[in-house]
Amino acid sequence: MRRVLIALSCLLAFGLGYLAALFLPSIFSPHVDSRWRPLPDLEAKNGISYSTDALFKSDIPLPDMKSTGSAAKFIEDGSVRPSSIRFGYKIAVNVAPLDLSKVPAAYKKEKPIDLGGGRTITELPIEQVTYEVRFDFTLKDKDGFTLANLKSEPQNVESGKVNSFQGFSTEAIPFVMASKTETILFELYVVKCVSCEKP
Repeated sequence: MRRVLIALSCLLAFGLGYLAALFLPSIFSPHVDSRWRPLPDLEAKNGISYSTDALFKSDIPLPDMKSTGSAAKFIEDGSVRPSSIRFGYKIAVNVAPLDLSKVPAAYKKEKPIDLGGGRTITELPIEQVTYEVRFDFTLKDKDGFTLANLKSEPQNVESGKVNSFQGFSTEAIPFVMASKTETILFELYVVKCVSCEKP
């Protein structure tokens, strides 16, 4: 009987050890919430900033814009180191139509463009304006300390439409940093006017 009890005790200890080896690492290791998290909606006076070029070297004013229904999430996709994780986003930027009364006269007429070799094409008058923008994200922990500042690749927004984007930040972040992220702040940075002629 004693041998049976010893054998059962050994089996029980082995079973408990096996279960502990399976589940304890996942319980005590950092956990990353991979659900979509809403980002704050942006308007002209709230979360949208401009570079010097966008402010002073653009002769076509950018119409009012705002972002709505945007979100971000952490994604494990195997393309980065095991200890890192990617930061993904989906953002919609609604830009008002271009007010042609504020556009310089040079943009309102057809212009010939020399392609070389005796070939030319005609550039039509402008109807909308395109600006290059970037999305900046600040990750903060539960105490409000900044963990990371992330950026998107440059994107183009066009006036008179809802511009939709989905992508990743330019850098991955450590897994443990993602696990500590409580708040994600978002800013739209206007880089330059793509449609404007060079000064």
